[in-house]
Amino acid sequence: MNKEAIQLHQQGVELQQRGALREAAEAYQAALALDPRLELTRSNLAMAHYQLGEIEQAIFHYKQLLADHPLNVKARYNLGVVYASIGRYEQAIGEYRQVLHHEAGHAMALNNLAWILGQQQRYGEAIAALERLLEINPGDTAVLFQLGQLHKLTGNPAQAETYWRTVATVDPRHVQALLAMAEAARQRQDWHGTLKWALEALGADANHPAAQIMAARAHMHLMEYQQATDLLMALGRKHPNLAEVRFHLGSLHHTLDRLPEARHHLAEAVRLGDNTHFEYHNEYGTVLYRLGEYDDAAEQFREAEGLAPDNAVIKANLGFTYMMLGERDAAGQYFEAFMSNPEASEAVRLSVRCALDLL
Repeated sequence: MNKEAIQLHQQGVELQQRGALREAAEAYQAALALDPRLELTRSNLAMAHYQLGEIEQAIFHYKQLLADHPLNVKARYNLGVVYASIGRYEQAIGEYRQVLHHEAGHAMALNNLAWILGQQQRYGEAIAALERLLEINPGDTAVLFQLGQLHKLTGNPAQAETYWRTVATVDPRHVQALLAMAEAARQRQDWHGTLKWALEALGADANHPAAQIMAARAHMHLMEYQQATDLLMALGRKHPNLAEVRFHLGSLHHTLDRLPEARHHLAEAVRLGDNTHFEYHNEYGTVLYRLGEYDDAAEQFREAEGLAPDNAVIKANLGFTYMMLGERDAAGQYFEAFMSNPEASEAVRLSVRCALDLL
């Protein structure tokens, strides 16, 4: 083995450790010029190029290394990382699968493979990769939680909850798992369950905004308005510019028939929001309608319609608003759109039928 090449390799290592990546790459190149068989030197050179952002050079050297040393698992894994970093996911998947062919328990390859497959909505394959990872470390809460997320995406909420519940058992302070359980209960309209899990999340992190909002929503649906008010007011003082808090405060005041207060908070929710929440505009419009501010209400309902064009409730709200504005044709069109919507509730249909008779 060439002694000078070894010295240059060691020089490159020291330079790389100090962050002198360009000089390190030059030292590795010089070492390889003297002895092209230096496996670790080429691996380090590829990594130096990657760290310098010279992706194609990194790929070239990793591929050259693997051509000579196809069983070098570390180099193959690193090549997968390089491919993934530039969005060449199919090639990254291929490299990770090769790593797992040689080393079935390679945790990082399994983790990265699962992440890419999940991003590509190949949920079944992602779940299979994470289940293999779980066999290596059965108590890994990150893997358990992600398995819950993936089962939720595949339409298997019961299995998702099983994983989240396991996370909460292993780590009772895992706020994300506790909130996932709260959200699952909310979707079932189980407000007692929602409150239970939200309060457990608050026990783990008393200042967690999402947990406070979830608990407040549960209190509202359970008609425990004072508890909801206390939570939301405290949260509003800490996070005055959080649109979601303003929205729920506005909704609570609306429920309690405090229309001026509702108007104030909902106006702030709309102002602070990122204009992706149709419910902010719809709720604000409803309050404005009840206050007799029909032009402004119509504007908010139109904003909501732009974000949720198929929402039946918004169609009905626009119909009633245009009716109050004396725009009978527009009102009729929205009422007809509401009546033809299969998601329209029977209770509102009755009101709309009455309104149509008056037009």
